[in-house]
Amino acid sequence: MTVPNDKSWSEHDLLPPETSPMVALKDRIRHHYELASEYYYTLWGEHIHHGYFRAPSDTKERAQLRLIELLIERSQLETGSTVLDVGCGIGGTSRYLARNHDCKVTGITISGKQVEMAIKLTCDSGINTNSPMATDFTNPGSGSALFHEVDAETMTDFFPGEGAFDCVWISEALSHLPDKALFFRNAFKVLKSHPEHTEQPGKLVVADWFKAEDLTEKQLEDDIKPIEGIVHQLSLLPCLNVLLNPMQTLATHLLVLWRSNVKNTTKTKDFAFGNRGVSEAGSDHVKEMIRDEKA
Repeated sequence: MTVPNDKSWSEHDLLPPETSPMVALKDRIRHHYELASEYYYTLWGEHIHHGYFRAPSDTKERAQLRLIELLIERSQLETGSTVLDVGCGIGGTSRYLARNHDCKVTGITISGKQVEMAIKLTCDSGINTNSPMATDFTNPGSGSALFHEVDAETMTDFFPGEGAFDCVWISEALSHLPDKALFFRNAFKVLKSHPEHTEQPGKLVVADWFKAEDLTEKQLEDDIKPIEGIVHQLSLLPCLNVLLNPMQTLATHLLVLWRSNVKNTTKTKDFAFGNRGVSEAGSDHVKEMIRDEKA
């Protein structure tokens, strides 16, 4: 598997290969999480995402919560916000936002098994959620977390009202989506930042894996290709073929976001391995890419 040259990329680099139809790809993703979610729960706990480690003594649980808090801090998400948690897994982040920040969260995932687990864990935690025995909802309190089996790329069919959410939150799920431009357009529609709902701009909060800009061949060979090699090896197993394409840069995704008419973006942040810590990334480079495209 090769890493594409960022100077000659196209949006097709973010789409699955033509030999892998989107429907089949989504079926594999669904099948993967139907099989693996209970195992992930024993391995990761309720938060099926990586953490932000600051010290060798950090536990994975503390680092996972620190990542959520970092995203809340960077996005300035207000207490009591309505949040759409895309790729919610078994609902760990949804419950955290409901319990600790009084948010009214709707979590969506392509896996019915994950919805089932999320509802049970949320009921056990005492947070208002879907009734596990019926299709109606309990009366929401100060914070709530509801869960639905919904394809993120067709979520506007499920949430037809524009401007329904203060925030669309997606953590380590963007890499699963074949058509990222479609997702960005749909997120724009359900956010209150839509032109008809400008009194309180909505927020799109994204956390995912991206490769750094201007990597040397040695860095690509030492750091990126091993990750892609693992993904390729996993892709040989039908139930695990769920990740898409070589890793791309943050600027590449920002340009797709810009092309999707979501242009009121704040500066992005990169917190990376090594000594760089948290730093601004991507914004200047994507501006150059936009200027080049207009030229």
